[in-house]
Amino acid sequence: LHPANSKEDFINMMERPLLASFKGQKYKIVTDTRQQLEYLHNPQKGIISVTKCFLLDKQDEEYWNTTHCDDESLYNQYDYQELMENSTFSLVPRGCGFNSYRLVEAMSYGSIPVIISDGFVLPFQEIIDWTMISIQVPEKNIPSIPMILEAISDERIQSMRKNLHKVYQKHFSSHLRMLMTAVDIQRRKLKGLEGNCRS
Repeated sequence: LHPANSKEDFINMMERPLLASFKGQKYKIVTDTRQQLEYLHNPQKGIISVTKCFLLDKQDEEYWNTTHCDDESLYNQYDYQELMENSTFSLVPRGCGFNSYRLVEAMSYGSIPVIISDGFVLPFQEIIDWTMISIQVPEKNIPSIPMILEAISDERIQSMRKNLHKVYQKHFSSHLRMLMTAVDIQRRKLKGLEGNCRS
């Protein structure tokens, strides 16, 4: 986990130079979600979206060679951490599974997550209203992401960032806080079961 930025970093950096960003690997064993993100790359509009091929073995290498794996020079121009620090939104597509570690990383940098994964199981959704701190986009709507983000008002962005800071600090800023949150959810469930038994 990354150290939590100060409250001022989360709230006051309204004029981040980038609208949205993504830097990550693309995999042949999952959907083409990450491949689609490449087409969103548009520095003129403040969107940086770069990928590189994930090479695990000879079979992977042969697969990407037949599908014109991109030159990694563009990918190497950008630093992962700097992108998140300078982006109003961070694109969070699925990885090899439905989830992605970059969700919490984006939160730690005060960058509003744009979750792009049909079937994504959001952490602690029993007690967190993710609509207040993230944007969720169906995978089929990836081409519409620039338009969706550009339509979000500065007021809503500021509100989301304030909420994001509170949620991150309370539930994700350390392993202990995440553990305490998980325990609290289980305690609530058990309390509910006990209430049902009495009724």
